[in-house]
Amino acid sequence: MLAIWFIIHHVSMWSCHRPNFSGKKTFFVCRYRCHTERPLFGQKTVSKKYLKIFLLISLFLTMGGGCTSFQHLTTVQEAKNVGPKAADCGSCHVLQFQEWSGSPHALAQRNSAFQEAFIDGGGEECLGCHAPLEIRQGNIQARSFNREEGVSCISCHLSQGRMHGPHKSSALVHPHPVQEEDSFYLSVELCVTCHGETYEEYQALAEKREVPTCLECHAAPRQRTATQGTNFFSNTLVAFEDEVETRSHLISLDAMAPMPSSIGLVVFSVEQGDGKGTVEIEIANHLPHNLPTGTFGNKSIQLAFRFLQGNHVLAENTLVVSNEQLPLLAGEAKRFIFSASGLVQLPDILEIRLERHASSAASRAAVILITKTISLPVEKM
Repeated sequence: MLAIWFIIHHVSMWSCHRPNFSGKKTFFVCRYRCHTERPLFGQKTVSKKYLKIFLLISLFLTMGGGCTSFQHLTTVQEAKNVGPKAADCGSCHVLQFQEWSGSPHALAQRNSAFQEAFIDGGGEECLGCHAPLEIRQGNIQARSFNREEGVSCISCHLSQGRMHGPHKSSALVHPHPVQEEDSFYLSVELCVTCHGETYEEYQALAEKREVPTCLECHAAPRQRTATQGTNFFSNTLVAFEDEVETRSHLISLDAMAPMPSSIGLVVFSVEQGDGKGTVEIEIANHLPHNLPTGTFGNKSIQLAFRFLQGNHVLAENTLVVSNEQLPLLAGEAKRFIFSASGLVQLPDILEIRLERHASSAASRAAVILITKTISLPVEKM
């Protein structure tokens, strides 16, 4: 135990910094060079190879001293209703778990809209996407365990006893089998299994021009290591990992990557008179799918506008511009004329918001897709 402490103590002193190795054998130094370069042990240089060996030995001895194995992370026993929990993955993939926990995927099985629809006439086939065992093989099957976790970590990452991901691993150790550099996660195939209707719209446009993948729009970019430490030993292991460009696991309309050109909103004219304000506007859908997309629940795209004088609202109104039955098609542009009555004073500001409303997300505020503020009076723009 003294030897284990000695190894961990010396290596953990550098756990707050990224190690920098240049050459086969070198000093273990801070990558930011805010400290004087010095050997790790006395006057002898230590290679990265030997540091790995020290850490692996200490990890092995620590596990042998009473820590549980990691076999449960990739073991599924459907007949016994037993399988990995998302929290198990979250013990090492801390940030990913935090993001996923607040996402619609985590709530896919237990959100109120789905529960009501499921009780009214849903079946096991619905759970194939709302609590899937795995999506990689294209064989949709509801899992028998942890259904309340919705679309969980294993749904997208576990297949045939291995965890799959888009990046090559730089970790010192792999607690579970890993399939590295899997292009499945870098394409639309990741989402096709459960979002088939949207995929059909996507494919129709993709045949005509280059379009971004699902994650490029719906998952904000991140730069980080695959795992995150929670104590000095795990921090030391993480310090050996490379940061990679990846995507957030909070896949939600509320947390989309900025896409300012995805929807066009052009105001052609604003007229005022007889206590009424009238606006002519064009909305263009530059997304690679319809607006709105998908058929579950009631969805609508609404144009909300307000005429103001300073901070005082003089008149406001809302216009539904599309819904799931009559969507704004991918690549389509439409013009609308709308008005608001009750302008007893001359407004000096027009505020416009394009919002997405959905019955399946009734407890959440509408998602604001685009906003525009115009100083009045305006005749032509």
